[in-house]
Amino acid sequence: MSAATDKGLFLPLPVDKLPNLAKLIPGSHNEMFVAYWYFPTAHRLSARSGAGGKVTAWSDIFQPAFKNA
Repeated sequence: MSAATDKGLFLPLPVDKLPNLAKLIPGSHNEMFVAYWYFPTAHRLSARSGAGGKVTAWSDIFQPAFKNA
C-alpha cells in the first residue's frame, strides 16, 4: 500500500528511455510504475442460478437479480 500512496518513495520513470512502454497492455503502467505481471480478472456466473439479465460491467453483478448467482 505504501508503494501506491507514498509520493516520496519512488521517482517518476524516465519514460523517454523506455520505448517499449507503448507496447504494454493499457493500465499496466503509468508515470510511476510498470507492473511486474498483469493478469485479467474474471467472474463466472452459475448457469443454474437463474440470474437474468445481461452483464456488461462489473457493477451489473451487484444488482439484486444476481444475488445468488
